[in-house]
Amino acid sequence: RRRDRDRRRAAVRTAADAFAAFSLICPHFGCTVGINGGAFLCPCHGARFTSTGAWSGGQRTSNLTTLTTSYDSLTGVLSVSH
Repeated sequence: RRRDRDRRRAAVRTAADAFAAFSLICPHFGCTVGINGGAFLCPCHGARFTSTGAWSGGQRTSNLTTLTTSYDSLTGVLSVSH
């Protein structure tokens, strides 16, 4: 079960060859955060996060957890790790 939770993540393209990635586990209640119009929204308590993972409104909590990314522009492969 823990392994499934670890796979809940999203990547956002920040430049032609750069990405930012975030855990989709809300830091407040542990609910799965949804993607909503280019931002993230927690369905459990209404916290909102920007496309950079920063908290932007709703129930006060910390930012989404940032994950490490590596992009190979030759192969088009994006790797995401903790």
